[in-house]
Amino acid sequence: LPKGIHLLSGYFDSDLLITFIQESTKAPDISLTGTTTFRQIAIKNSAVSAPYQADLKKLKIDLTQADLTGKKPSRIELNMDQVTVTRDGEKEPALSLAKLAIDHITINTSAQQIALGDINLDHLSATLRRDTSGTIDLTRLFNSLDTQNTAESQIQVPEGIPIPTRKPRLANAGIKMAEKEPELPEPARTGNKPWVPQIKSIQFKAATLRYEDLTLTKISPMIVDSLDLTLENIDLDGVKPLNLALQAQVNQHGNIKANGSLTWAPLSADLMLNLDAVDLVSLQGSLGDRLTALLTSGDISFTGNIKASGSPLKIQANGQGKLANINIFDSKNAYDLLRWKKLDISHLNFVNDPLLLDISTINLSDFYARMIILPDGSLNLRQIIQSEKTAESGISVATAESTGNSPVSSKGETPIHIDKIFLQHGYINFNDRFIKPYYRTNLTELSGQIGPLYPGKSGKIDIRGMVRKTAPLQIRGTIDPFSSELLLDIIAQVKDIDLPPFSPYSGKYIGYAIEKGKLSADVNYKVENGTLTADNKIFLDQFTLGNKVDSEE
Repeated sequence: LPKGIHLLSGYFDSDLLITFIQESTKAPDISLTGTTTFRQIAIKNSAVSAPYQADLKKLKIDLTQADLTGKKPSRIELNMDQVTVTRDGEKEPALSLAKLAIDHITINTSAQQIALGDINLDHLSATLRRDTSGTIDLTRLFNSLDTQNTAESQIQVPEGIPIPTRKPRLANAGIKMAEKEPELPEPARTGNKPWVPQIKSIQFKAATLRYEDLTLTKISPMIVDSLDLTLENIDLDGVKPLNLALQAQVNQHGNIKANGSLTWAPLSADLMLNLDAVDLVSLQGSLGDRLTALLTSGDISFTGNIKASGSPLKIQANGQGKLANINIFDSKNAYDLLRWKKLDISHLNFVNDPLLLDISTINLSDFYARMIILPDGSLNLRQIIQSEKTAESGISVATAESTGNSPVSSKGETPIHIDKIFLQHGYINFNDRFIKPYYRTNLTELSGQIGPLYPGKSGKIDIRGMVRKTAPLQIRGTIDPFSSELLLDIIAQVKDIDLPPFSPYSGKYIGYAIEKGKLSADVNYKVENGTLTADNKIFLDQFTLGNKVDSEE
């Protein structure tokens, strides 16, 4: 056995018949038929990055006809039962397979062809863990230590030492080699012609995949089970498209279905995809450090067509989508930052190169946001996902009384087209730290619409709701978020806010409770030429202070 691989146990059974037929004028025919069985095989492999033990309950090989002369094709049937691969120091297998069956294998030595019929794999189970370095640990089961050491030694070569670009003539000098292959008679030589493998189909039945992201704490794994996958018309060179059909269950309540064609030389896919409530929480680690908050719940649905081809890869998506039960948590400050029950996207058309996003309507319902306008004029929600660029073009700040503004470099237009955004049953915890004195309130029962939103076209904003569930609120104006510069002009009007509930604040800062009174306000926000300005008008009606309150402020 190769270095680092040890056979721990195993049994071998055989019931074979060798048939020899010799005719006077012909070469002899020698064939082998019967059954060979390997049982209770245990192998230890220490020659890989993650050493493991492989166990095999049974491997049965049926030799329907094995021509030992190589003149005729040989036919074999293979069945394998109960295979497990377990990492050292662990009890649960990283890989397991209940059954592998290949209904027929045809080996044609003279033509150098091997043809596999239908390959069936039942109850495959695999655990994939993404470690802190971003590597899937399962790959270490197949990484040879020799390869790893060779790579490391190549990396550590000091500068100035010449590295030959061609193999030396005596490549085997100082290296123990296997016995030299005997010379074959000229007619028997096969030359450098490669073997041609063929596979009719591969079918996975009831497979299970468990994915854990160890870069995230307290995040449940993604479990894909009841996975059925069929691959047909397989071209191992990847030039001709194979047919793919997949269906699976995700975390017990989500479902995936996919049908279409796939090639990989070059990569090209054309798939009809149906995602139904597929969990997103365990996948957020793929964003790395760009995600500044924690996604604690959420799932995605999509029905449509996905196409990918070309170099660089061009991706097209057309269909309907939904993001549901989203909750984004600010773990630093320990509060919910953003959540919604349902966000429906209709008539989605997406292309990545050149970028294009075209959406007919977006319906957002039952949503909550903790929205803060920071002292520099930026919005806290824009910081949930950080840009890959180290420097971002921000918005310069000026008050309504400012006389001069600093220009901000413009960006290119963003090719996003959205016909309408509809809002229903919204709740915003609003905190404006840009206006002085700071203003904070709760906006409830928000409903309305925004749009259309196109580059170079300002969409209308018309939203209505309540402030602190008592005072009517109206937000109206225009916005153009996708042009080279953000344009915004909105007015928020609120009427008859009851003031006695603010007595704790008045008692703390002016020493008196509020006996009665109402407040109305108009707040105007503008972003133009890269500058944010704000103006507010306050009207007090029948404002009356009450009893004196002791306060240290």
